[in-house]
Amino acid sequence: MSVPAWTIFIVKISTSPIRNSGAVNQPAIFVANDQMALGVLRALHLAGREVPRDVSVIGFDDIPEARYLTPPLTTVRQDFDEVGRQSLLLLLQAIDPDAEASPRVTVTPELIVRESTGGAPRSAP
Repeated sequence: MSVPAWTIFIVKISTSPIRNSGAVNQPAIFVANDQMALGVLRALHLAGREVPRDVSVIGFDDIPEARYLTPPLTTVRQDFDEVGRQSLLLLLQAIDPDAEASPRVTVTPELIVRESTGGAPRSAP
């Protein structure tokens, strides 16, 4: 399986700051997207932290590969098709002077719980 160059780039960018910051000592890390979460998983591994025993990791967007990572990634799934549809409707309403303005539009995301999250780490006695 070949890995796209942009994936390697994201992993390199996301691992250095985590290894050199206090982020590895946090009980959980929520990452902006699943590709970045891949880099976080790698950085935590290099820092000697076990996911989810020491730290939980949560991504966003539920890429197809998320379920195959080690451990499988907990993520937030957003229906981007619905976001696009709702955005287009709002745009069409904004263009049409006779259209009734819609109230705020919300597209509810779904939490997909997998093995990269667990209970809060126990404090050392």
